[in-house]
Amino acid sequence: MMPSLDDLDHELSQLMKLHREMRTWRWRLYPKTIKRAADLAYAAHMRVLLEFFRNGRLNLKPELKRIGCPDRNDLVVSELDRVWTGTTWTDDELGRLCDADKLLGHLSKDRRHRTSDWGRDADWDLMRGHVDRLFSSVTSGLDEAQKARRKLT
Repeated sequence: MMPSLDDLDHELSQLMKLHREMRTWRWRLYPKTIKRAADLAYAAHMRVLLEFFRNGRLNLKPELKRIGCPDRNDLVVSELDRVWTGTTWTDDELGRLCDADKLLGHLSKDRRHRTSDWGRDADWDLMRGHVDRLFSSVTSGLDEAQKARRKLT
């Protein structure tokens, strides 16, 4: 049975539409927030399509090292708040991580074929406690995030 091409069509069309829009005269008029979101979306679509055209995800660490790509150097919260200890992931957090991986990590056949439910109240409910705790321990350097947080209910 042939898989549905809906998701592939979406990825290809979104990449091409973003590419076109990023080169229009209007692009310079967009706020920085929209430009950064478009960059992230473009990169996500590009990653998905690269993995698709190479027949899936592989262990690319040796290949990335061969071309001089640095090892991952992810920022983690305990670097900002030394008393922050790792906690067990909740089932809701794991579920959303799984959903995000299906959406962004690769061209999964398990995607939902409907309008996105990202940005729902439940998503913010998962993040609110973490964000509020972070803001209570990191008092500077997150100015834009602090402003955005104040505008959320």
